[in-house]
Amino acid sequence: MALVDVLSFQITDYAGDVKTMPVYVPSGETVANLQAIADLLGPELDAAIDGKVTGIAVTIALEVNGTIKGTPVTGNTVHEGALWQFSAADTSYVYSLYIPSWENAGFTANAALDSGVYGTLLDDLVQNSDRQGNLLSAHLTGRRAFRK
Repeated sequence: MALVDVLSFQITDYAGDVKTMPVYVPSGETVANLQAIADLLGPELDAAIDGKVTGIAVTIALEVNGTIKGTPVTGNTVHEGALWQFSAADTSYVYSLYIPSWENAGFTANAALDSGVYGTLLDDLVQNSDRQGNLLSAHLTGRRAFRK
């Protein structure tokens, strides 16, 4: 299966409802080339729709590191995981991140553990930001959570 990158055009209608439209591009394009494709398709899409293009996001396909396990562990699903809260700079809100299939050994009752391999992951996640670009400053708490 070939890797593809995705340009997601966000389209908003007069009532404020939003849908995204994916456009798949063979992987390996530069960000500048992906921007050029978006610059070409955006006005053409705008001319063909009544809605408004209100955003364009790109998903770049990456190779999965060869050191990742070959098969999932039996008995755990992506619907049971850990919901972590992080503090973020320049906001009074917390950022929540659901991590699917958090291993069962990574909980004490319903509290998610934050030491060992779990702490390493959390420390590396704190080096990033929330979706508004506010830099994360610390992980706060994690708990068992279920998602569809």
